[in-house]
Amino acid sequence: MNLSNPRAAILNMGRDGARALRVALAFALPQRCALCMRMCGDACLCDLCADAIAPAAPACPRCAVPSPAGAVCGRCLAHPPAFDAALAAGLYAFPLDRLVMRDAVVLDVSGKPAGAGISGDDLERTGVVPSPGQIAVIKTLWTDRAWGTPAFWNDTIHLEPNVSEWTAARGVAAVAMDCFPEKPFWRMTLLPAERGANHKRWLKAGIPMIQLLTNLGSIGGRFKLVALPLRLRGMDGAPARVVGIEE
Repeated sequence: MNLSNPRAAILNMGRDGARALRVALAFALPQRCALCMRMCGDACLCDLCADAIAPAAPACPRCAVPSPAGAVCGRCLAHPPAFDAALAAGLYAFPLDRLVMRDAVVLDVSGKPAGAGISGDDLERTGVVPSPGQIAVIKTLWTDRAWGTPAFWNDTIHLEPNVSEWTAARGVAAVAMDCFPEKPFWRMTLLPAERGANHKRWLKAGIPMIQLLTNLGSIGGRFKLVALPLRLRGMDGAPARVVGIEE
């Protein structure tokens, strides 16, 4: 530290103090990964999640939409945006394009008792009809009532196979629920056609599932839903950070 210049000394002491404060905070209050909640120092994402995100393709430097060789796209040339640049951490493609900032509507069937099944008729009786492109959120409050207890699996509320028919027929972008999405095979004998029926129908239609949500009792009937799953190679599912935003 150069003490010959008082102003420089004060400036350096301020910088060193701020650096020491950041180190102390990182040690005392370590940052958690925004996706998986793993400790990640002072980074937003842990190394595993950062490596799992699909790398962005060459994109327009103004809007970050993919463009050949990373040139400014035609839209930005014709109508320059109000900002100078945009950065994209990864490709905005399936399933993220169906899960990020989508309008969600709640179908409230929370009056069902433990062990009950939710059918397409139950969803119809809610009087709520999701519009094409919206996310259907099936609210049973089962995770809020029983998560962490033996009853959660022993007496789980579940979805009947015709729920996927009801939702797919309405052109939803995704289906979210706070209960088990199928008939519980460990609790009853299933016909071959019933095994994984909802999974098969939704996945065939390109409809992602967001399972075992919580806190649906704390949000209104309509909101913006953001679901950020980990991109795990070779897997057919992943943990996700799910957020509801009320306007």
